[in-house]
Amino acid sequence: MHTKGTVVHLRRGGREHGASAVEFALVLPILVVLVFGIVTFGLTFFRWQAVQSAAREAARVYAVTDDFDAAETAGRSVLPSPPFFSSSDVEFVVVDSCDGRGSPVTITARVENNADYVIEIPFVPTRSVDLSSTATFVCERISR
Repeated sequence: MHTKGTVVHLRRGGREHGASAVEFALVLPILVVLVFGIVTFGLTFFRWQAVQSAAREAARVYAVTDDFDAAETAGRSVLPSPPFFSSSDVEFVVVDSCDGRGSPVTITARVENNADYVIEIPFVPTRSVDLSSTATFVCERISR
């Protein structure tokens, strides 16, 4: 008895020829939203950290000098240059002023509208985030 071997021919890419293109088209919007979201979060976090540094520096200078103009100038000096901030973006507010040595000095730095720096994410509505930070130091100035 003589047996013939069976030959199986496999066709590559037969009915599944366009499947990878369809899968890519389905996954692409999710990847785009994810990447743009990560970049937007990173830029917003960077700006928030800069506002924290500005508040901390302004409160430190105000605690030593009791001069708000010098404190505001010092706070603005630590901010990154444009395109991340313009000079009018950040507002400094004295919450607690120096009443004598050992009293707390508190300054808040605020960015009212962060919308100019938010990246438009496709398929996601844009939302502005207000950034603020408060710093407190102990007054070093001896009251007069």
